[in-house]
Formats: sequence, structure tokens, C-alpha cells
Amino acid sequence: MTFSLGMSMYPFNRYMDARSVFETAQLAEELGFDTITIGEHVVVPHSHLDQLPARWFDSLVLGSSIAARTTRLRIMFSVLVVPYYNPIHLAKALASLDVLSEGRVIVGVGAGWLKPEFEMLGIPFDDRGARLDEHLRAIRELWTSDNPTFEGRWFQFRDVAFEPRPFQDPHPPIWIGGWGKNARRRAVELGDGLYPASAGPLSRIVDDITAVTAMLEDAGRDPAAFTFGHAIDYGSMAGPSHLEESSPIKREPLIFGYDAEPILDHIGKAREAGTSHIAVRFPGDTQAQIVDDMRRFHDEVMVAVRA
Repeated sequence: MTFSLGMSMYPFNRYMDARSVFETAQLAEELGFDTITIGEHVVVPHSHLDQLPARWFDSLVLGSSIAARTTRLRIMFSVLVVPYYNPIHLAKALASLDVLSEGRVIVGVGAGWLKPEFEMLGIPFDDRGARLDEHLRAIRELWTSDNPTFEGRWFQFRDVAFEPRPFQDPHPPIWIGGWGKNARRRAVELGDGLYPASAGPLSRIVDDITAVTAMLEDAGRDPAAFTFGHAIDYGSMAGPSHLEESSPIKREPLIFGYDAEPILDHIGKAREAGTSHIAVRFPGDTQAQIVDDMRRFHDEVMVAVRA
């Protein structure tokens, strides 16, 4: 199983201009990170600024801009809040980016959790899970069918042409964000991976891997073709946590200091359990701090992992 490491851009308040964004992304590529992770919020209520930073770039615009300034780095959305989108437009944007980046897109998706944001966008909150499922089915149909046809509760289409199709065959991998019963079910039915971000502890992630592996086998799917990933925080927590509000299931963020030994131990145990991707979130209030920590992580952790 190929193991990959990602660099998370979160939080975005460290990048105050284009130079800082692109220098960081290009350094991630130079250091050998496999992916760069982009999260999503559109607007943050003042009541939630203790849980989320205020500054968020548009995910698709940022991903496209980074793809245009790198050559190898994969653009990983973690996660797109799919109910916010018209699925036809989202399928078009992601397929276009996959073609123009020559297959460097990973589509992490989620149902969302911030109810006031849904309300401000005019999107119903209570049926967000059902909308996510329907949207994913519609997107996969557009990406894979020669004559896309879809009859859903909210969206329908027939007798349409959809080009370009994605560069990757059959389409960019879809990683389901979240944890617990719904995420497991959705990952097996509609996904190519499960990505609970930094929601630990490792024992709970292992439980997800064990359960989903069995479900994949029961569904006649090959677990070897499925990706299990998660994120860790390096140095200290990178930004505030929203885990308690975003899920009724208790989860603990995976926070490490700068000591390489516990991180290498975690990576080793995670890989043994079936994890094949880990994204790293870096603390710091400035881009200069992030750069220093990225280089330190490379020298003290990445070199050992890749040895």
C-alpha cells in the first residue's frame, strides 16, 4: 500500500497575500508532500469565531490557483460542503480542475455542520445528509456516463452532454469526511476513501477502518482500492477546535508536539492498521512560522518515514 503525506493549509489567517499562499504551496511540493489540503467555509458567524477563524478562501478558486503554480502536488479538498453547491456546477468545476491539473484532484466531501452558515446561504440544514448522498450520485453519473441521466429528489437531468470528463479514470477519488455510522455507510456506498480529519483518538480511527473494511468486503468491494486517511496537528493545535459541535460522537484532536518519536510511533501504528494517508496541520500565526515548522517536520519526521 502506497503511503502519502499531506500539508494542510488550515487555518488561512496566516496567508495575508498571494505570495504567502503560493510560496507555502510550492515549498510543500519542494519538500515532498504529496497533497495540499484545503478546507471550506463561506461565512463564519461571529458567535463561532471561538471555534473557527474568520478568513477562508473560496476552495475551488484556491485549489485551481495552487494547481496552476505547482506540477506534482495533489489538490485535496478537505472537505467541500457539498450541500452548498448545485451538483451539476460542482461536477463541472471539479472535472475541469482535474483535466487542467492532469489528474491531481482528491475530492473530500462532507455534509457540513454549521447551521447558521446553512441558513445564511439559504440551504436547508436538516436534510443535508440526504442532499450530500443525492449530489454525489448525480456527480458520479455526470463523470462516468456517456449519456448522463439522473432522477433525484432535488435534481434531475437527461439527454445532456457533459464534457470534459475527469482526467482520472473513472473519476477523481471521493473521500468521505466524518466518522461514525453515517460516514461509514456513505463511504462504502459512494466513496473511495474515509477521512475523519484530525478527529481521534487512534483507537476510534482503527475502529472505523475495521468496520469499513468488513463492510466493503460484504459489498463486494476491494478494500485495497480504498483509502483510509486522517490528519494530525504538529507542534500544537493548529487553530481552534469545532469537534464538539460538529458531531455528537466524542472525538479528540490528534495533537503532537515537536518530538518526532511519538509522531513516528503514531504513523507506524496507523499504517499497520490500514491508514495510507496522513495530512499534517501546522501551528503558527505567520507564514514564516509555518515554513519553519514544515522544514522541521521534513527533516525530523518525513525523512524517517520515507527511509
